[in-house]
Amino acid sequence: MGVQTADDVALFDHLEAQVPSQPWYDSSTPLPLAHQAVELDLAAGVLKRAMDAAGVRCVLMACRMIPAEELNRQVAKMGTKASVNLCSVMWRIEALWRGWPESHPRVVVDRLGGRIHYRRSLSVCFPGARIRVLAEGPALSRYRLQRNGSLLTVSFGPHAEDAHLPVALASMIAKYVRDLMMLRMNRFFGSRLPELKPTAGYVADARRYLDQIGPLMKRLRISPSRLIRRV
Repeated sequence: MGVQTADDVALFDHLEAQVPSQPWYDSSTPLPLAHQAVELDLAAGVLKRAMDAAGVRCVLMACRMIPAEELNRQVAKMGTKASVNLCSVMWRIEALWRGWPESHPRVVVDRLGGRIHYRRSLSVCFPGARIRVLAEGPALSRYRLQRNGSLLTVSFGPHAEDAHLPVALASMIAKYVRDLMMLRMNRFFGSRLPELKPTAGYVADARRYLDQIGPLMKRLRISPSRLIRRV
């Protein structure tokens, strides 16, 4: 905790976040953006004291970026965006389990696409593990996995960020990384179209933005599938 980075390049490195190799992401943004460094130091100090008092510490923060082209390809293969997200989550859970096999990791995941049943997906992602269903219902789905004497508990629930700080933190990290990537994209297209108004990338304004950069995309031979996700 308390690590400050000079730009988003250093931040992405700290988060083990690999930037997609697209020209519109080939820049960097100085940090911090909305606050002064001294304000962040003070806030980090308050958080650290609260965590110390609660006996909590942060040992890992990570983020995985999935570019539009890869997301479209994976959705076409798996059927839904929720399935793609679940696959990414399982990859991270596997890394946690392998990293702390003696500690019985307990993982909480925000519910994915309204799904309630996860046993089949867990069995595919963790072959050889014994899986016990502890709960499966609208409010909570929880599973106990055992592999080579090591235990892992995974829980899925709606609005998990309301009850679990790590889930809320993960959501904030993902949104912040997304915003930083949008700054890079706006910088790329804005430098070529000075009259272009930046976008946050959400549906209504994204349509306006895509209409304006459409002719430029054609000139640069940028396929829409490399920039626009289908879901």
